Amino acid sequence: MLALTTQSGITALLGMCTTSLSAVALRARTVVVAVITLTLSQALHAAPATGMHASPSSVSIVHVGHLIADASQAPASEFSLVIDGERIVSVEQGYLAAADLPEPLGQRVSGVIDLKDSWVLPGLIDVHVHFAPSDKLHLVTKSDAYLATMAIANARKTLHAGFTTVRDLGSPGALVHSVRDGINDGLIEGPRILSAGQILSKTGAHADLSNGYRPDFSGLMQHRSYQCVGAHECERKVLQIAAQGANVIKVVADRSVTAEGPVDFNDAEFSAIVDTAKRLGLGVAVHAHTEAAAAAALRAGVRSLEHGTFANAESFMLMKEADAYYSPTLSAFVAIKASLAQYPPAVQAQFAPAVENIGAALRTARDTGVKIVLGTDAGVIPHGSNASELEAMMTHGGLSAQEAMIAATQAAADLLGMSDQVGTLKPGAYADFVAVADNPLETITVLQTPQAVMKGGRMVLQ
Repeated sequence: MLALTTQSGITALLGMCTTSLSAVALRARTVVVAVITLTLSQALHAAPATGMHASPSSVSIVHVGHLIADASQAPASEFSLVIDGERIVSVEQGYLAAADLPEPLGQRVSGVIDLKDSWVLPGLIDVHVHFAPSDKLHLVTKSDAYLATMAIANARKTLHAGFTTVRDLGSPGALVHSVRDGINDGLIEGPRILSAGQILSKTGAHADLSNGYRPDFSGLMQHRSYQCVGAHECERKVLQIAAQGANVIKVVADRSVTAEGPVDFNDAEFSAIVDTAKRLGLGVAVHAHTEAAAAAALRAGVRSLEHGTFANAESFMLMKEADAYYSPTLSAFVAIKASLAQYPPAVQAQFAPAVENIGAALRTARDTGVKIVLGTDAGVIPHGSNASELEAMMTHGGLSAQEAMIAATQAAADLLGMSDQVGTLKPGAYADFVAVADNPLETITVLQTPQAVMKGGRMVLQ
């Protein structure tokens, strides 16, 4: 840590070879705050949890009629999941009783959950939600307390829909981080959240929330999002977002749902954002609809492309080479298409190219061999309807049911860096699952009406 307070230490970390000494000192303090905040956050999240978490001494056995422990493998019949606290201890063939378990595990069994008539698969993952609204109307008419209440309600709806892990890619920072931490500490009910907090945009661009306000009011909105111009300022804003407690950096690279238009960040700015995030151990998710914005972001090394509506084969080849992930958010476009007639003519004309060919980019991505993950942009669609994305990925994007389920489990877990924790049902992983009445490989829509949901060893819907 001491090295960070020297000019040479800062230069080594941030690459600011020509920065003045006073600027270095300022950046040093920012880096220290970011590192301390991230370290404290990790320590707090590692602390023993209470409240809504399963009791550490509780062992349960789940009898599963049809098990899809790994979406890339064929289903199996008549299995038992042995769960100790929040984690899976073992996955065993047959229906076990407490007497079948080794001691002292067997003595601690508190009950057996009967899902012999159900299909059970890992808890689903949505890598693109917005639990708290960040539109201008809500931000100027509702209190933060009310927005937090909305976020808590939306988190609960999402969990009860079978989504046990999500990535929130843009909600007011302190608010969504607090909801995340409240869930982790067992104070409120919801999925595990990896949160971006405030979105980063170019000053004056699409996601700059101060746009359109008179000067004496725009300052009130500027603190609701982060804006930057130039590589050094973009670097500093990433450090500030990280210091707030972000798990991921969300960047908006172009306008909303448009086939053409300027790329908001230049190559130097993109590189500064991505490189700084990587040094802090954070991935970057980029909102990009145009081909040019998608390509520029991928060249810089972003971890995931969100929307990518007009991305082409060349961009997806860049993505494959970079080992990045694609989150197409098709259900948002399905919802927009269904309500397009309600929009003004200018908006209808802007959205028309996207909604007339929903899933075209996903089909190209699939053919290119890109890693595909499930993201819904929930907030555009109702929270709790997240599983409609699997149907959209099949209907519009050409994925098979198995491919869609992999996108919603294993692939999403890989993107989040949590493949040892979620996305499959295996020893050591969190006891997260969703149970449905029929085989989702044959009827994908059954995932929209779960019978039971477990998160971290606790039944939240049954």
